[in-house]
Amino acid sequence: MFSEVLHGVIGRTQQSAGIDPNHPRAVLVPSTLRIGIIPAGSTDCVCYSTVGTNDAETSALHIIIGLKTFLSHQYYEGTLSFLPAQHTVGSPRDNKPCRAGCFVCRQSKQQLEEEEKKALYGLENAEEMEEWQVTCGKFLAINATNMSCACPRSPGGLSPFAHLGDGSSDLILIRKCSRFNFLRFLIRHTNQEDQFDFTFVEVYRVKKFHFTSKHVEDEDNDSKEQEKQKFGKICKDRPSCTCSASRSSWNCDGEVMHSPAIEVRVHCQLVRLFARGIEEES
Repeated sequence: MFSEVLHGVIGRTQQSAGIDPNHPRAVLVPSTLRIGIIPAGSTDCVCYSTVGTNDAETSALHIIIGLKTFLSHQYYEGTLSFLPAQHTVGSPRDNKPCRAGCFVCRQSKQQLEEEEKKALYGLENAEEMEEWQVTCGKFLAINATNMSCACPRSPGGLSPFAHLGDGSSDLILIRKCSRFNFLRFLIRHTNQEDQFDFTFVEVYRVKKFHFTSKHVEDEDNDSKEQEKQKFGKICKDRPSCTCSASRSSWNCDGEVMHSPAIEVRVHCQLVRLFARGIEEES
């Protein structure tokens, strides 16, 4: 529900401002509407990551008082390319969690704004100066999070040192491994050990990334795959057919999304919440 509301608010704001959010160089404008979350789910990770507790009364008090913070949301085989977030002053493993009045978020936003100003006046194109990195292979999971996604069951979350408003996302790649090793990785989320300290796990702080599945690459390079596409309707109607599917299927947080490729990019601090941020432990 939070995701649906968030996308609705952001989409309406861009529509009112006459901005096409799907344009690759569009600079989105922040919404003036503030969102409050009273948790009632199974993990409540959004609330837990912004307030520090999933207690409904505490969240209600944050809304009443008017406190605020910001938000900048089988294996897969193919090619993944990403643009590192050079503007950020933090990294996914620097042991600096996002807390109230976060220095990392403040400084990173400042540096990102400087990059955008230079690009606006034609002084330089930040993306052309930065280099895209490319990695290929088979992945059990491709996770991207712009908050820790902590909850009572996983106090550190998916990425313990991700930041709410630094204009970046932590891209977590879990390469194909044994079930036992994958279980070891999952168990790390419930304790204080570093869940990224495995040879089959990689984590990067990025501004954007895109993934193209292997069968799409094969279709571009293999004339036989192109021939199979011509008979896609026939194959679809015959379950026994062994032809490759004509498109890729993604499990996005429980929802199936059909697409041959996906592109994800991060926008910085477009939303304000009734929350103060997690206080430092004394």
